[in-house]
Amino acid sequence: MGSMNMAMLVGNVVDDPEMRYMPNGDCVTTFRVATNRFWLDETGKRITVAEYHRLKAFRKPAETIAKHFKKGRLVGITGRMETRSWVDEATGVRKERMEIVVEQYQFLDGRGEDSDPRSRDVGEDRELSLPPIS
Repeated sequence: MGSMNMAMLVGNVVDDPEMRYMPNGDCVTTFRVATNRFWLDETGKRITVAEYHRLKAFRKPAETIAKHFKKGRLVGITGRMETRSWVDEATGVRKERMEIVVEQYQFLDGRGEDSDPRSRDVGEDRELSLPPIS
């Protein structure tokens, strides 16, 4: 049996994305998306818990995301999970961080000129199949 590494998120952009350039000249944009989980407790009170996800995009998608993803924007993302590790220079301790590498994205809030309902893919435009939101 094969394996699969896939993440799907529908959530709000937490902060304006940050774009920088790598030594080879390619750009990379990092940003965070918050997703919420809801349920009712035993008294009927609605409980909300937010999860914060770190994401990164490369090249042309990185440029588009840096330009159009703004704090609060509702987006749909598919990508793969990747673990990044490094050694903290100050403490010498090895650290790790899980990030999602963006493969497709879609604007879901219909704001502005860039709210084209088509999804964006690293290779070409195609529909981003998201599960229904309940």
